[in-house]
Amino acid sequence: MDLSKSLIYTPLLANPVTTTGVSTAGDKSTEYFIGVTGIKVNGRAVPLNATLLAIAKSGVGGTKLSMLSPYTVLETSIHKAVTDAFAAETAMIPRVPAVAPFKLCYDGTMVGSTRAGPAVPTVELVLQSKAVSWVVFGANSMVATKDGALCFGVVDGGVAPETSVVIGGHMMEEKTCWSSTWRGHGWVSPPTSRCCRRPATAFTLAS
Repeated sequence: MDLSKSLIYTPLLANPVTTTGVSTAGDKSTEYFIGVTGIKVNGRAVPLNATLLAIAKSGVGGTKLSMLSPYTVLETSIHKAVTDAFAAETAMIPRVPAVAPFKLCYDGTMVGSTRAGPAVPTVELVLQSKAVSWVVFGANSMVATKDGALCFGVVDGGVAPETSVVIGGHMMEEKTCWSSTWRGHGWVSPPTSRCCRRPATAFTLAS
């Protein structure tokens, strides 16, 4: 079976301005950006300021993939909109006090379990078209914390950050591959597969 045919594909984007700490004027970013155009929770579109999702000529905005960030970081207005939508969809699950750095936490004993992790609403990152989405299930959206709390794993990145959405390692774990040299393409693996990251130029998909 050719698993590559079941991968979700999205182009990697070039940011005209570097977002790394060490650089010289005029350097382009060498980091991985993708074109997220919208976000859905449980299949429902979250109202967002779409301009924040685009990369401006100044290099500000857009969506970056970063293994250096353990959790996904969202600009303040995006964070509020997404967490509010998630809270509304999980109103039946008992909440517990927030555990830093998260704002939305639940009693883990009251959350069901599925093959794809905790039984919570999906978070969907709409990519280059409405027909292409990266669907995030509970295993990659929820984080187990102290005293049995299960938290929605997104962090408030503040007002006017350099990058509006930084998709962190937990959300990408066993789900993504990317390549900087193979036609500038990125891949998101199906939930039933494991994608093994390798440096530089290649990707490998293992069941």
